[in-house]
Amino acid sequence: MKNEKKEQESLLDYYHFTASEAKKYPVLVRVFEKLTPTEVQKGVNALRELELPDELKKWVKEYDKIGRRNPLTWKRTYRHSCVVNFSDTTNENRAFLENTKFFMFMFIILLDDVADVWQSKILLDEILKIPYEEKDIRLDKLNEKERKYLQFTIKLWKNLHKRLKTFKNYKEFEELFEYNIRQMLHGRRYGYLINRKPWLINKIEIQSYLPASVCSMQILEDFTIDFIFASNLSIGEYGRIRELIFRTQQMTRRGNWVSGWVKELEELDFTSGVVAYALDEGVITAEDLVNATKENYMDIVVKIRKSNVEKELLMEWGDNFYKNMETAKMIKSTNAEKYVLGVEQLLCMVLIAAHSS
Repeated sequence: MKNEKKEQESLLDYYHFTASEAKKYPVLVRVFEKLTPTEVQKGVNALRELELPDELKKWVKEYDKIGRRNPLTWKRTYRHSCVVNFSDTTNENRAFLENTKFFMFMFIILLDDVADVWQSKILLDEILKIPYEEKDIRLDKLNEKERKYLQFTIKLWKNLHKRLKTFKNYKEFEELFEYNIRQMLHGRRYGYLINRKPWLINKIEIQSYLPASVCSMQILEDFTIDFIFASNLSIGEYGRIRELIFRTQQMTRRGNWVSGWVKELEELDFTSGVVAYALDEGVITAEDLVNATKENYMDIVVKIRKSNVEKELLMEWGDNFYKNMETAKMIKSTNAEKYVLGVEQLLCMVLIAAHSS
């Protein structure tokens, strides 16, 4: 027990939490207790041993011909797709639903990598046409590698859309789904812009535009897919539930920012909110980003790690958690509190990834 207590305390120290701050956020202490070195290793081993459904394996195998993500990315994606949901359904139907969410996540990741890693405006302009302007795509503007990437993404979207159209409430919520997707597309343009011109990064805009991005956008889409699939929810409570989901989207984005910012900086991807907060608080400067290279990016990492930026984001996560628990108590048509506790599990998952490297 003594060793476990030291491990917990060291993680609190890692994020610069004082005793009074730890007392204020027992949910974060609870998460940190699950992130002992022993438990982190167990989590990593469990992820490595996870087997994707055969249907998903085929898509990952095809992706490997055109993409850059390692196999653990897709195992994480699948596990995240299974953790939180609002639909009560049979095991057979649940498998179809979870696989559909995986395809949604994969589609968002494909777009995200074009904006943040490829940083190709030509490819970005064409790939963002896929959902609603596919007829205007110009393959002749792309090189062979870009064409293959785009064609795979088109194939993936068509598969996803075909599945969604079989869902019970698709017609009723088609416009809402399209609205969510267009938010995500808009966020990808902003991500591309600030990577090309990092001196534009600021805390307000990154919170406004980039919550409509990978991990967090998936939360909003998962809920919409749940509702389209087989909703057991009351229409009268939909607005309140969507408020809870939107707040969850803010939470997951902060968890994703805290988890992935070092790896993103290594790739000279500046879209993490950690970077925006560090700029806002004077921890780093715009010149640091403009002059960043793959050889000196660790200078920025060291500055941020000495600051309270990560702690601030985690405390914002905690504030939203408690607000969501209060909102969940007012929702009668489903067990929303169980959903919120599932979001706590998501934070554990992303922080395991951060502390296993």
